[in-house]
Amino acid sequence: MEALDQSLRPISRGLTQSIKVGKRDLTFTPDRNFRLFWVGHTWATFGDAIAFIAFPLLVLQATSSVAQMGLVTALLGVGRLIASLLAGSIVDRFDRHLLLALCALNAAVCFALIPFVWWQFGPSMPLMYGLAAPIGALGALIQVASTSFLPELVDSFHLTAANSRVQTTGAIAFMGGPFVAGLLSARDGPAVAVALESFAYLCFLWLLVFVRPRPASSALSQGASPQDAFAGLRFLWRDPLLRWVAPLNAAQVSILAGTIDLFIFRLKHELHQGDAALGSIFGGAALGAIVAGMITPWLRARLGFGACFLGGLLLEGIILGGFGLTTNLNVVIALGVGFIFGDTIILIISQVVQQERTPTRLLGRVTAAYQVLIALGSPLGAAATTALAARHGTAAVIM
Repeated sequence: MEALDQSLRPISRGLTQSIKVGKRDLTFTPDRNFRLFWVGHTWATFGDAIAFIAFPLLVLQATSSVAQMGLVTALLGVGRLIASLLAGSIVDRFDRHLLLALCALNAAVCFALIPFVWWQFGPSMPLMYGLAAPIGALGALIQVASTSFLPELVDSFHLTAANSRVQTTGAIAFMGGPFVAGLLSARDGPAVAVALESFAYLCFLWLLVFVRPRPASSALSQGASPQDAFAGLRFLWRDPLLRWVAPLNAAQVSILAGTIDLFIFRLKHELHQGDAALGSIFGGAALGAIVAGMITPWLRARLGFGACFLGGLLLEGIILGGFGLTTNLNVVIALGVGFIFGDTIILIISQVVQQERTPTRLLGRVTAAYQVLIALGSPLGAAATTALAARHGTAAVIM
């Protein structure tokens, strides 16, 4: 473990930026605990990036139906929604560190079941339908727990830099994940790619074992009970900034819920690209997230939250119109870079402002309430957009 920690230091130094606002120095140099969490989270993101491509490909392999792809995506959203309703109270009542480890273990088991059944009994859509909601639920719990756990590792005025680093290396993982998923799916089938996701979550679990959160920041909410589940929604409503940011973010995610399925179907069936090319395209698009992760602290410090958040939304809207109009692959890749750039900026700064404005004892419930608002429209958005695409074509629906 010491050797691993030493190997992470050059990465930390390479991503250390000198950021000053007036006389305040916001330069952030990650310590050992953050580095271990950071790398583990990146491994998990790498696995998620693989599933990002492999899951739709598994459904497409078994059914050749874009509507079925949308249905599995919708079930993932239902699982996220149900878990988000409960995640806040769970995260605020229990040890967030231990909770993350248990979720990582269960995610590894769920993802391992899919290739096992695929290899032993053949493609199984009932299995996909049965595991989609639990996998979505685990993803929601991990997201809420990770967001709530991060302030236990870094100071509040370093949250933008810490979140940016998590998103930057996550974007690097998302570059490699789709590429690996595409190559493995083309050579060995998408089930092999899903098996690699299980391994990634096991790596996350292993690194979490060595993380030691700061004792002073580890105090959990005392006396949390089921009726406290609405405390997060009440806080969002009473906060003058979050009451607007949360519904705007929720609307954005709901509208885009089925977009990835539409892109994959369009690239494979309308632009006639193979699995390997698909992975390369999505991997290349993740360059936008890397750039966004590196410059968001600078943008936030100089332009402020509003300009970054609304600018990201505007950029996404313009680029979606371009996606629907073009069939040129080079243009598609360029638009993908820009789209992910805007989306990552929105993700980082909305998460940071939520962490900054929320007391630690409420952070799990506020994060969960935020996720509930986002998850409410996602299943409907995914099912509706893919069903419309099956009838009217993907280009019109994307636009």
